[in-house]
Amino acid sequence: MITRTGSLGTLAVFDDEVDAIPGAYLIQYRLMAPQETSWYIFYFLKSPNGQKKLLAGGAGVGRPNLNAPTIEAVSIPLPPLNEQREICQKIEKLLTISYNFQSEIESSLKQTDRLRQSILKHAFEGKLVPQDMSDESAGILLYRIFEAKGQRKEKLEPSKPARRKETTMPRIRLSLNEVLAEAKTQLMPHELFYKAGFSKENIDEFYQELRDEINRLRIMEIRPNEVDVYLKVVENENK
Repeated sequence: MITRTGSLGTLAVFDDEVDAIPGAYLIQYRLMAPQETSWYIFYFLKSPNGQKKLLAGGAGVGRPNLNAPTIEAVSIPLPPLNEQREICQKIEKLLTISYNFQSEIESSLKQTDRLRQSILKHAFEGKLVPQDMSDESAGILLYRIFEAKGQRKEKLEPSKPARRKETTMPRIRLSLNEVLAEAKTQLMPHELFYKAGFSKENIDEFYQELRDEINRLRIMEIRPNEVDVYLKVVENENK
């Protein structure tokens, strides 16, 4: 069977005992030849040379179509039956190898994706490499990133008139759990850091308190993807 309109060049060999009526967009051929010949012609018409001949016979501008005389005008080299059988066997063997390779590649890609997620998870948890207590903490590094972004934003924004310097009051530290409960929404770590009144000098205390709250199941982490992390207060079911 060959499609006569739409996706030209699509073929299939219908070789079972199911009763069926081909659709109007199909052209059906019954070959007075052994089954090997049907498969040989199928593989030939599926080949680049056969597809080129089929598509070249498509007529029409907006919606090309094929007809029986055009298909029957395609010349097909027909070797002896034993050669047809051997050609089909080699094609099927190569196709099987190709399908196996494709399956292995897809499996390897899925495994690579799982390994990538696992590596990212270990990296965020500090388990990717042995920890050196003399290294700078991840919290300080995050603080520097946020600080650098703020400085860059200030440079890009137009300068504003100088304001009268006001006496700064000491920042009041709030409980992380209370801040999240009052916010009534998810917060990113740096947002919670500032809203709770932490500063650069006590950033390690912030992460220690955050770990404690998570371990106590009072705060939960939400990771919608491999990069972003959100924090949310755990609702008390007894309320």
